[in-house]
Amino acid sequence: MPRGTLFPWTMSDFSLMDAIESGIVKLPRVPVAENIPGDEMPMFRDLWENIRKGHAQKGRGQGEELDPLKLPTRLQTALQALYGHYEKTFKLWEEKGLKVRRASSSSAKTRRFSKLVYDFISGFHRKNDDGTSTLENGRFPLFRNFDEITGNPLPRPNTLLNRQ
Repeated sequence: MPRGTLFPWTMSDFSLMDAIESGIVKLPRVPVAENIPGDEMPMFRDLWENIRKGHAQKGRGQGEELDPLKLPTRLQTALQALYGHYEKTFKLWEEKGLKVRRASSSSAKTRRFSKLVYDFISGFHRKNDDGTSTLENGRFPLFRNFDEITGNPLPRPNTLLNRQ
């Protein structure tokens, strides 16, 4: 496998720290491009602390469906920064003829929030009042899990969700 490329498909049951120490994964990427200025501390440093007060408990316990497309702006900005870097790197790999399979794994403080991030990234079917559903494409084309024309799930998803 060419140096600097992703493994075709790797699944493990390691904690992130164990996986890094064992050399299974490299250091995770963190968003560095900050386009919302103003604070002394970098906004993405404690992202969960910056977004949890306004979103994490919303709708909890009332059976209310939360909308993946209404994630906090700071979180959407962080995800876009990470994706933008990945997309540029992926295009470089493609230009060099490297065959890289795209995969993403979402991670969040709670299962419910992780599912919202996953749906935002990969796409989901929104339930309509008349019982039908409408495809909401994932916001990042390389990580979408649905065919853009038919709305059917892809045979091999680009984004994975760990439900531990």
